[in-house]
Amino acid sequence: IYLRLVLTTIYIMKPLLIFAFLVGFSVAYSQTNIQKKNVRTYNSFVNKAELFVCDKQYKKASDCYAEAFKSHDPFAQDAYFAFRVNYEQVRDTLRILECIQHLIQLGDRPDWIIEDSTKDPYFYRCAQELFETTKIEVIPSLNQEFLEILESDQRVMTQYFESDEEFFNAIDSVMRLNLKRLKRMYRKYSVVNDYTVGRSVTGLYVPLIHLCKYLNYDAKKILSKEVRKGNYNVQKYIILKDYCLNFSPKYNSNETTIYGTNLNWGINDIYFILQPKNLPKVNRRRRRLLTDETWQDYEKKVEYIVTKRVDYFFYAPMTLIDKSSDEMENSLRQSIDDGSVRGTYLHITP
Repeated sequence: IYLRLVLTTIYIMKPLLIFAFLVGFSVAYSQTNIQKKNVRTYNSFVNKAELFVCDKQYKKASDCYAEAFKSHDPFAQDAYFAFRVNYEQVRDTLRILECIQHLIQLGDRPDWIIEDSTKDPYFYRCAQELFETTKIEVIPSLNQEFLEILESDQRVMTQYFESDEEFFNAIDSVMRLNLKRLKRMYRKYSVVNDYTVGRSVTGLYVPLIHLCKYLNYDAKKILSKEVRKGNYNVQKYIILKDYCLNFSPKYNSNETTIYGTNLNWGINDIYFILQPKNLPKVNRRRRRLLTDETWQDYEKKVEYIVTKRVDYFFYAPMTLIDKSSDEMENSLRQSIDDGSVRGTYLHITP
């Protein structure tokens, strides 16, 4: 709200006053920007915004993103999508500037946006001043600890070993050490999120997947409370939890799911979306995570991504790509057509 009022004033002022006003605002805003924590409201508006994007109703999507950001500081993914909607579709100058500020705070500077200042000198001057005055909120020590966990995870996963025994011994050692590091990190820092860690926090799912696979560690122990507190993106958590089911000895790809995101199959040029058998329970589980996004909403977004091939990727939905299994493709098609399996299939847009 403060940012919008300030930038509205700035935008109609003479260029000579822009610098002084923005510098003054930067100080005032940093003192009054108390973190907003209405997680359910935030998730609800983000879900609506994404659904409006699917329907190409970009102005309504922009409005929903704006309402979401009033109730909670945006996650990096949402700030980026809101920026794209406003910059590429709606062309709402003030909302573009608001999104730029959020991205800078998250350590993601869209510097390219001010390369051509001839199109709109006032706008580009405002953007330039935001780049120069907005404070990045990343905690360097926390960011470094997090990067060390990611690097050690990737190092052992890509390292060459002479034998399987040597590989699994090294994996076990690194995974146990990284688990201790993660637990210590969440005890040490009061807030671990997109702002305090920076963009790299989106990579948290990588070591957590490996911890699940090799130590049978449940990410819920670390992240479920963080999701409800608004420190971790609920969509990423949902996909992480479902993906980790692949490593469960009880996993059955056609039936086992928690939130319904691991039942998608890409075979040849056909994309299958299978409906969970326990759909009401799946949607109740989602609600407990303070999100209004139903599995049906998720399905609509996946269909949009698969068929439109646009650059608004809310999910990484595909769980299997098999280029040669014609038999499996035909079997799934038949099962959906005759109603024995609930779901749909789509032709993947090249």
